[in-house]
Amino acid sequence: SLMAALDWTYQRLSLPERWLFLQLGLFKMAVTLPTLSELVAGTELEHADLSYLLGRLVGTSLLTREPGPGSPRYRLL
Repeated sequence: SLMAALDWTYQRLSLPERWLFLQLGLFKMAVTLPTLSELVAGTELEHADLSYLLGRLVGTSLLTREPGPGSPRYRLL
């Protein structure tokens, strides 16, 4: 089932990837890297490589990257 596939994928994420994935769920629309940088300020991920983590989430197909003017935008599926 779809839920089983999503659960399987989520269980294979690292802790920082899981945390970022859950934070992305706070947004109804696509979000930019600068916005995410503000979101993680003062957290354990403040100095994390967000570009890398976002790339990993895109690679798992849990997240899409939308090119556009300015910064690319990231959206949960």
